[in-house]
Amino acid sequence: PYHRERYAIGRQLEKLPTLESLEPFENLSVAVEDNTLAETVMLSADNGRYRNKIKLFLTAEEAIDALKSGAVAATVAQQGELEAGLGEDSRFAIELPPQSVLQMRQWALGLAVKAENDDLAKALQGAMNELLADGTVKNIMQRYGVKHRQP
Repeated sequence: PYHRERYAIGRQLEKLPTLESLEPFENLSVAVEDNTLAETVMLSADNGRYRNKIKLFLTAEEAIDALKSGAVAATVAQQGELEAGLGEDSRFAIELPPQSVLQMRQWALGLAVKAENDDLAKALQGAMNELLADGTVKNIMQRYGVKHRQP
């Protein structure tokens, strides 16, 4: 593993200066990528209370574009996708969503090989360890606007 990913929420600060609960989504639209945990959680949150304000998109990139264009007040997506998509734009904030299921869900990203390829797995792990130790992974992620999170 070389990185830890999780869900986050990107929001327009002008429309949504703070977000302590999901209640603002009774009146403001939120974008999510279709067929994701974020969609499932948002559609069922508080007994479906925000269902009518959820806008579904085929990709996280499209959901983020809707946020940037002002079509929605917020987007729930993987934090790395939000960071890369929104960059350092001061009109937006990225933070953990005020929804415990999405806050708890985190996973490691890494390389995978078939179980019988022990030598390849060891070689890749050694190379990845070196890239982590010398800062290469962190630098690559920073180039794309993503903050590196240790697995």
